[in-house]
Amino acid sequence: MSSTPHHTTVDIASLGFDTPGSDTAEVMIATADGATLIEVAHADDVWSLTFDEDGTLTDSPTRSPPDWLGHVITEAAPAFQMT
Repeated sequence: MSSTPHHTTVDIASLGFDTPGSDTAEVMIATADGATLIEVAHADDVWSLTFDEDGTLTDSPTRSPPDWLGHVITEAAPAFQMT
């Protein structure tokens, strides 16, 4: 059974990072079948990350993420870590 996705906005600049374009990231968090999908959108980029029920990243991003991505995820969903 899946949960209703939660949407939030994170101010990247408040985390101490300079970003081209927008200073905010849109974050969507959805849970289904024991896994949590977190999508982070910034400007024209979207990163999709899947975490298991223990909060461990199950698949690394297919492309190199920006330095601020892990900080945005921690701000939006503290139980999940990219490391």
